[in-house]
Amino acid sequence: MNLRGTVWGAGMLLAAALGSAPLAAQSCNRELLDFDCPEAWGMKYYTSVSLLTGFGPPERRDVGAVDLALEGGWVPQLSDDERRLGFNGTKLEDTNKTPVFGRVRATVWLAGGVSVSAGIVPPLEVGGARPLLVSFGAGLPLLERPSVRVGARAFGQVGRVEGDITCDAETVSFGADPLRNPFGCEAPSEDEVTERYAGVEVAAAFPRGRVEPYVGGSLQYLDMVFAVRARYSGLEDRRDLAASGWTGAGTAGVRVRASDAWSVSGEVFYSPLGIVRPSAAGRRSEALFNLRGMVSWRVR
Repeated sequence: MNLRGTVWGAGMLLAAALGSAPLAAQSCNRELLDFDCPEAWGMKYYTSVSLLTGFGPPERRDVGAVDLALEGGWVPQLSDDERRLGFNGTKLEDTNKTPVFGRVRATVWLAGGVSVSAGIVPPLEVGGARPLLVSFGAGLPLLERPSVRVGARAFGQVGRVEGDITCDAETVSFGADPLRNPFGCEAPSEDEVTERYAGVEVAAAFPRGRVEPYVGGSLQYLDMVFAVRARYSGLEDRRDLAASGWTGAGTAGVRVRASDAWSVSGEVFYSPLGIVRPSAAGRRSEALFNLRGMVSWRVR
């Protein structure tokens, strides 16, 4: 088998699997959303926050080599206008749960320079949200020179985030106040967002001693479901809002090898995300722009 085709083939298999799998357990009120409607934009925005970037191209290591890493990132807090996502962009949703994101990662090197990785966002409740996201990837160096390295990765994720997004606890506490609780939320909602994706990334690094600037670009297929579980105005809302489609993203960063065992990386992440709001004419981009960092330890 041509090892240079491994990453691309794995990425296409992941995308095909996601596209053919059921989005979620169906309910009597399941809705398929346009990928650019406000509710779908909210799902792809926060799914993109957890996109598994490589922090540079894959490198070639000895068989059996192992790295452990701790990744963290900034989660931008949206304005009230940006958080008007429900009911096609007319209802304010409580999406600003936490300003930070964290994940534990491990990478193991196999024969032929192939590396496989896995990561987890553990189910720790922060700001009223409880995630459980499991990610995975496979990488392969394509070009290695003293002044430039190029590599490709296939990656994917499955998991969910639970929280009181539709009717948050603070809004419920305002009772019958029509200004602070305009939809009459009766109890904190028990919403669940399913976040799945698969994609391919290509990255290039430019080593300068222990400092290694890099750039990367990726294409990914997102498959998402927002399961509304809320009570408001005497009604019980149990809709499953599903959306899926392709997005692109780019990264630029630098990796510093502090020692033979430790390295620190930091990058800028950007993904243009299309949206059609009722208050604006036509489709526009409301992009995700955030900063990410990772500390890696070479175990063996």
